[in-house]
Amino acid sequence: MTLLPLSEEAPALIRANPEELQNGNRVRLVVIGTLTDAQLEAINQDRHAHGYPPIVAEVVFVGRHIYESRIVRDSYTVDDALDQIANGMRSDSVCSTLPP
Repeated sequence: MTLLPLSEEAPALIRANPEELQNGNRVRLVVIGTLTDAQLEAINQDRHAHGYPPIVAEVVFVGRHIYESRIVRDSYTVDDALDQIANGMRSDSVCSTLPP
């Protein structure tokens, strides 16, 4: 049983964007998966508590922030970034927030 609400194509899509950015190319927004109902509810409860509008379950990825902050600044490899995203997107991952 897989614990990833990521699509089967997500690892390749996630990997491609930082690699394209590294080559100086533009990237496109790609759909990589869908949050579980429990994840979406927890995130939206927190957003509501802070006055933000709700989000939808579909997860999209561009990768510029991951590329600039993790790969360039923090010296992560693309594989490290992919592992970080995959772990955060596990179906058993929970929403954790800081107090307001």
